[in-house]
Amino acid sequence: MPLPSSEFIDTYSDDILFLIDDRRALLTHPLRRTFKPLCDASYSRLLAIVIVGSVEHVLELWSQSDSHDVLRQYFDERAANGERVEALRRAFEVAGIGVDPDVFSDYLAIKYLRNSIVHARRKDVETEWLQKRGFPTDPRQLTFAHWRKILQVHDSMLLYIAALLLRPADAPRISPHRESYEEKDIAHPIITRQDFASILWNNLENLSDALDDVLSLASLTVQSVAGSSSKDDWYRHLWEASRRDPELFSGHQLLVESALFTWNEYSRVQLEPSGLTDPTQIQALSAAIQEVIPLRVAGEFRWHPGLPQPARRQYLRHLLPGFQEPQLDRLLFALDLGEAAYSAVRNVAPCWLFGARLPILAPQRIPEFAPAASLATAILELNRCWYHLVELGTVPDLAFVERIRRVISEFADAAQ
Repeated sequence: MPLPSSEFIDTYSDDILFLIDDRRALLTHPLRRTFKPLCDASYSRLLAIVIVGSVEHVLELWSQSDSHDVLRQYFDERAANGERVEALRRAFEVAGIGVDPDVFSDYLAIKYLRNSIVHARRKDVETEWLQKRGFPTDPRQLTFAHWRKILQVHDSMLLYIAALLLRPADAPRISPHRESYEEKDIAHPIITRQDFASILWNNLENLSDALDDVLSLASLTVQSVAGSSSKDDWYRHLWEASRRDPELFSGHQLLVESALFTWNEYSRVQLEPSGLTDPTQIQALSAAIQEVIPLRVAGEFRWHPGLPQPARRQYLRHLLPGFQEPQLDRLLFALDLGEAAYSAVRNVAPCWLFGARLPILAPQRIPEFAPAASLATAILELNRCWYHLVELGTVPDLAFVERIRRVISEFADAAQ
């Protein structure tokens, strides 16, 4: 039987994923400190509301095609919540689905918790059940343990329902089981060196997007932009307008300083420790990788990044018997640095940021931007070559790299 779907299944799933990510982002945010008990309680309340909605909607959908007639009793509105959940548990057992009774007991507690949050009232029987299942009667006292329990119950309930739907009527009894939800608590969020690198990279992407918005808004006031035949031509017209009118982007110079600072720090934290500092050398390594890509396409070369260091050279020598030692050295270095490039410059954001957008905002500072643009572009080229060799086994289309270099060169030459 096909699994049912609806836009609400997607939205409930999205909401749960965002609650998980948002809570972690808030507790680890580098620009603020959050009082964790209040955060855990708040997100647990929101999670309880969403997961009850999620389970109830899935149950309702599946009841419409329930060949076992398992879910009928659950939707008997004359029964109390406790009776309905217990009937649901028994019905699963009768249908040959082995379940953990504690999951259903906890789900009933979460339903009571959800109702008290939404309606701001609670019956005595609900209070007693919450206490019995280890949930606080004061929703302000919910903790990470309750957060984790709510997620465990949600995942288990959906697993049972899926097993019920997918199990043939004449199949033997099954007991679906999911490993416990093992999210680690965030006691003292500490930012590591790699975290700093991620923060800086994200800031480069955000700056690139922000400057694109600034340029798009300014283009509405620059008449020559209307005749642009391409994005490169569009950049060119804006750059000329900025040179004619130094005040055009005077209100956005803080973005220039932020971009330079962010790139310098990202270079210090990420690029320099990885050896990604010389664009000329990096371009030569890209060329070294491109030499063996045809062998990969033909199925004669397959690189495994996880190989231990002593075995890497032997493996390369086996794959490329015609290569001399200096060639092997160069290719091995290219493969190692290519792997670093793959995570260091993930997309074109810093290339266009320093190659086109910042030169428009501050034409007089192009000599400061050009080295960053050239280095970022060289690293991205190595990234693509390595990825196509190792993962895809195809020839990379590097036309976009040449396009970026052409724009960088044009602005640098015109600024002299």
